[in-house]
Amino acid sequence: ASYEFTTLIAGQALALYNHIDGSILYSLYATWSLTDNAEMAFSVSSASGSADAYPVAFDEFALYPAALSIEFRAYF
Repeated sequence: ASYEFTTLIAGQALALYNHIDGSILYSLYATWSLTDNAEMAFSVSSASGSADAYPVAFDEFALYPAALSIEFRAYF
Protein backbone atom coordinates (compact mmCIF):
# COMPACT_ATOMS: atom_id res chain seq x y z
CA ALA A 1 0.00 0.00 0.00
CA SER A 2 1.24 3.48 -0.73
CA TYR A 3 0.19 6.84 0.63
CA GLU A 4 1.08 10.46 -0.14
CA PHE A 5 1.34 12.16 3.25
CA THR A 6 2.04 15.59 1.76
CA THR A 7 2.98 16.82 -1.69
CA LEU A 8 6.63 16.36 -0.66
CA ILE A 9 6.51 13.11 1.34
CA ALA A 10 5.25 9.73 0.11
CA GLY A 11 5.44 6.31 1.72
CA GLN A 12 4.90 2.67 0.92
CA ALA A 13 4.43 -0.46 3.04
CA LEU A 14 4.90 -3.97 1.71
CA ALA A 15 4.55 -7.47 3.14
CA LEU A 16 5.50 -10.47 1.03
CA TYR A 17 4.07 -13.71 2.42
CA ASN A 18 5.13 -17.18 1.31
CA HIS A 19 2.10 -19.37 1.98
CA ILE A 20 4.11 -22.57 1.53
CA ASP A 21 6.57 -22.06 4.40
CA GLY A 22 4.96 -19.14 6.28
CA SER A 23 7.91 -16.76 5.98
CA ILE A 24 7.25 -13.04 5.60
CA LEU A 25 9.31 -10.09 4.33
CA TYR A 26 8.25 -6.65 5.64
CA SER A 27 9.37 -3.38 4.05
CA LEU A 28 8.72 0.33 4.63
CA TYR A 29 9.83 2.94 2.10
CA ALA A 30 9.53 6.74 2.06
CA THR A 31 10.66 9.53 -0.24
CA TRP A 32 11.04 13.19 0.63
CA SER A 33 11.25 15.66 -2.24
CA LEU A 34 13.91 18.27 -1.42
CA THR A 35 13.86 20.30 -4.65
CA ASP A 36 12.62 19.90 -8.21
CA ASN A 37 15.56 17.64 -8.97
CA ALA A 38 16.63 16.10 -5.62
CA GLU A 39 15.08 13.75 -3.09
CA MET A 40 15.91 11.61 -0.07
CA ALA A 41 14.77 8.00 0.09
CA PHE A 42 14.52 5.98 3.30
CA SER A 43 13.83 2.25 3.57
CA VAL A 44 13.76 -0.39 6.27
CA SER A 45 13.12 -4.10 5.85
CA SER A 46 12.88 -7.12 8.10
CA ALA A 47 12.04 -10.77 7.58
CA SER A 48 10.59 -13.60 9.62
CA GLY A 49 11.09 -17.28 9.05
CA SER A 50 12.81 -20.32 10.47
CA ALA A 51 16.51 -20.82 9.72
CA ASP A 52 16.85 -24.02 11.75
CA ALA A 53 18.59 -25.86 8.93
CA TYR A 54 21.33 -23.25 8.41
CA PRO A 55 23.09 -22.95 5.96
CA VAL A 56 20.25 -24.50 3.94
CA ALA A 57 17.18 -22.50 4.94
CA PHE A 58 13.83 -24.09 4.27
CA ASP A 59 12.00 -20.76 4.64
CA GLU A 60 12.36 -18.38 1.71
CA PHE A 61 13.00 -15.21 3.73
CA ALA A 62 14.73 -16.80 6.75
CA LEU A 63 18.26 -15.59 5.98
CA TYR A 64 17.36 -12.04 4.88
CA PRO A 65 19.02 -9.65 7.34
CA ALA A 66 17.26 -6.58 8.69
CA ALA A 67 18.28 -3.59 6.59
CA LEU A 68 18.12 0.19 6.79
CA SER A 69 19.09 2.48 3.93
CA ILE A 70 19.16 6.20 3.24
CA GLU A 71 19.74 7.51 -0.28
CA PHE A 72 20.23 10.98 -1.67
CA ARG A 73 19.16 11.24 -5.30
CA ALA A 74 19.96 14.15 -7.61
CA TYR A 75 18.73 14.36 -11.18
CA PHE A 76 20.38 16.50 -13.83
